[in-house]
Amino acid sequence: MKRLLFAVMASLLTVSAAIAADSGPKADIAALRALAASRPHVTVDNVRVAGNYAALDWIMPPAGGMSIYKRATGHHWTLLMSDGGVVTAGDAIKKGVPAATAHKLLPGTP
Repeated sequence: MKRLLFAVMASLLTVSAAIAADSGPKADIAALRALAASRPHVTVDNVRVAGNYAALDWIMPPAGGMSIYKRATGHHWTLLMSDGGVVTAGDAIKKGVPAATAHKLLPGTP
């Protein structure tokens, strides 16, 4: 049981390290950060943009989660999904994100 717990924790740390920095066009990142910051008590941790889709990690004490957005027009974005905890590439694909893009936004997740 301890080995399984250790393996799960190591996997989560690997996923977190892989997606721990903003990536994508600066204007898109700024627009997404502003959009998320409009919610009270939300702090944006990381934003990753790939084409017309984006993944955003947020913290709203005492918890955090992830959101997936799709570009509407220009630098305007529409929320596809938001969940506490980790959103996987598979979750994003179910919401219509192309598989290659989902795996780019959420590397190391199934």
